[in-house]
Amino acid sequence: MLPDPFVLPGGIVVEDVDPQVQYTGGWTILGSGNGYHGGQLHMSQDLTASITFSFTGSHIWYYSDLNADHGRFSIAVDSDTPQEYSSHSESLQVVQALFEQELDPGQHTITIQNRENKTLGLDFFLYSPLHASASTSSTSTASSSASAPSSFSSVSADADSAAQSSAHTTVQRHPVTLPAGAIVGIVLSSLAVLLFCVLIIVMLRDRRRRAALLAAQMETPVRTPTSITPMQQYASDNRPPGYNEPSSLYVAAPSSRSGVTTSWSR
Repeated sequence: MLPDPFVLPGGIVVEDVDPQVQYTGGWTILGSGNGYHGGQLHMSQDLTASITFSFTGSHIWYYSDLNADHGRFSIAVDSDTPQEYSSHSESLQVVQALFEQELDPGQHTITIQNRENKTLGLDFFLYSPLHASASTSSTSTASSSASAPSSFSSVSADADSAAQSSAHTTVQRHPVTLPAGAIVGIVLSSLAVLLFCVLIIVMLRDRRRRAALLAAQMETPVRTPTSITPMQQYASDNRPPGYNEPSSLYVAAPSSRSGVTTSWSR
């Protein structure tokens, strides 16, 4: 059994036994044991059988069952022209959304009329009240439109798929545009960071160059002055060939005579 708010948050479920639902013609209540929502289902094979329900909201769903003994029926909302549908199916399918329509927020009345001497049923109504429609965006199923009710002649989807499609909201993405001032600030900040990085690189390269130059200077050997061997003094017995020893120079004492005679001898 599905939980009550299975279509949209804040949705209101009105069971087939609720006094707000008005019946005309002959109706019977099918008890529990078949998986109906709320444990029971109103059903009728009277050609004059009809259902009327008034509510204040913006969306309405009509749930019943499908089976081989079911036939055609018509639905009208407010003063719209009745549209015919069918609940016939080869096998029993319970808790089926046979009709749904999105409406202008306000007071509305839905009327369901049997069109054959075959079974027409009502499990429950579900509608979106005004306070729920203000906060929840509901979309129609793929087989319906906002301007006219949809035909559920061949409906076989369960209530879960109806709930997912009804409660679906569309999210629109909008591109984010930065102000011109923010863009200029980002560009200037990027340039400043780039300039700072370049300055750091230049300083590191200059420091490495200076370190390499200093290391090269420290590794260059320093030239020491070569020793000078003093000139050897030749001994008298080891003179080089052709060497002549200088002669002695004698100076004679002057004579007592008036004439000065100087003699030189070697």
